[in-house]
Amino acid sequence: MSIRWFFEYVRPLIVSAFSFEVERPEGDGLKEVEGKAAETAAMETGTEKFLGSRGGGAVVIVAFWEVTLGKRKGEIGKKEISCLKDFILRLSKQLFVMGNIEEAIQAACYSLRIPTYFYSEGYETDPDLLIKAKIFQTEAKLTFLSMKSLLKNFVEEHVQNETRKKLLDDEILQLLIFSCGAFIAFDGVRLDLELKRFANDILHTLTLLQPKRFPSLSRLVQIYTLKILERFVRPCFVRYFGSTGVKKGQTPSPSASSGRFFHFIENEEELRLQVLQAASILQWCILNAKNPELEPMIGLVVPSILCLIDDYNIKFKIYGVSILDHLLKEVNSTVMQRMGLGKVFYQTLLACLTYRSEESHLNLLKTSFSAMIKLIPLVDPSNDKEIHTRFEKVLDEHVIKGLIFAGDKISIRKVLLDQLPILTDILGIVIVKYLQELTKILCATLEVPIDFPNNAEILELQITSATAFQKIISTCWPRIPRYEGAILKSVATSWCRVRALELNDISTDTSTTLKEKLRDICRVLKLACNESQILKNDFEALRSLDTPVFYPLLEGL
Repeated sequence: MSIRWFFEYVRPLIVSAFSFEVERPEGDGLKEVEGKAAETAAMETGTEKFLGSRGGGAVVIVAFWEVTLGKRKGEIGKKEISCLKDFILRLSKQLFVMGNIEEAIQAACYSLRIPTYFYSEGYETDPDLLIKAKIFQTEAKLTFLSMKSLLKNFVEEHVQNETRKKLLDDEILQLLIFSCGAFIAFDGVRLDLELKRFANDILHTLTLLQPKRFPSLSRLVQIYTLKILERFVRPCFVRYFGSTGVKKGQTPSPSASSGRFFHFIENEEELRLQVLQAASILQWCILNAKNPELEPMIGLVVPSILCLIDDYNIKFKIYGVSILDHLLKEVNSTVMQRMGLGKVFYQTLLACLTYRSEESHLNLLKTSFSAMIKLIPLVDPSNDKEIHTRFEKVLDEHVIKGLIFAGDKISIRKVLLDQLPILTDILGIVIVKYLQELTKILCATLEVPIDFPNNAEILELQITSATAFQKIISTCWPRIPRYEGAILKSVATSWCRVRALELNDISTDTSTTLKEKLRDICRVLKLACNESQILKNDFEALRSLDTPVFYPLLEGL
């Protein structure tokens, strides 16, 4: 049989038979095609003889299709083809020679371990790593496709004859969820997004095993989160960070690392990359969990959070703070108070709020503010004075001073400005102590020119500033009249620049939103100044200066 026969007659059936979107056809005709295709693929790949079973034929067809198609398109070179041919043989043996579905899934899961170089900083500049990455992603795709077919058959047989077919062992389910979770939790574009979809499809197939117990993918993850953390994540953290009774660098006891997924190694940089992967999976598991499931695992998760946040690596800190933020949101406040770690977390988050000098700090800063605002009321809930003092510290030392020294980092400034309405609601009239500094900062932001390429970012920044201004004017209205002139000047400046964009046909929904926010400032400014004659004169001066421009801004005022 020739390769031409394969592509003309078999490949169209492959596409429909093994697509995730299209149901696979059944019947003797398909089995006959699979047998012929398997034989053709075996000949073309230089292999001996694959299983004639339905599943065996499937993996050979898909694998051969991927390799040959990639070769024809010029996407896969000779080195990759050689590696993939070896992988096709290995995968076939792992999945279909064993005969035991649990052994097959376990072998497939271990082949799905994401290499640590995907987490390395120098990944994009190393040609050898890029080749390895291409090979791994193709292999992972083939493994997911084959495992999907295997699990689908298993589910169908279980549903048809539940008394004869037992469910998968819990440890195998944990391993499978963890393996798929590594792809779903991967942060960045280095992995093909299709692999995340494949991993989601595998987990969705698992929910069909017990629909009542696993009504959703989230529920499936929630049920096994504690065991996953104990079996796979904790040993890796213990190895790197150390733990009570285990020194850093010392191998955990066999009982602690039973069934571990990672290969522990002595190279500290490689180990750090493993921890980064474990942290991403820890975050994924926790973010899928709700209060009832979270409370029993608090003691396991909190040490990991502190280790991550205390590390110098920004990515570690982001994972740690985002997990803490989720715990503060989901777990009952009394549980968090009983831990007695409120002040520890408070000091840790204060340190995170100082990271505002680079764009890479953006996510850390945003998540740290979110967690801090939830945490402060829990540190000492009976002491209102202390609560207000801590919120004032955040406002003064981390928002106002942060804005003063943020320079031209637009995204950092926006995160800081986003906190002003929240803190104004919390502190109330106390915010008047900082009114002069805040007015100066907000006016300067509204007057930033927006007639250059990043106008969209500037518009978003000014919308954030206008929102904060409106809240502050409404709260601090007794002292606003002394700043009325400066505020109105900055509003008029921003309004003119938005109008200039519209005249150049650059009007967007964002510019329309900003115009509405500027009108809102004028309305609350009029209420705060209590119909003062000075404000009326200023309004009239703007109208007379350029009626077509300023009339829409001051309409009805």
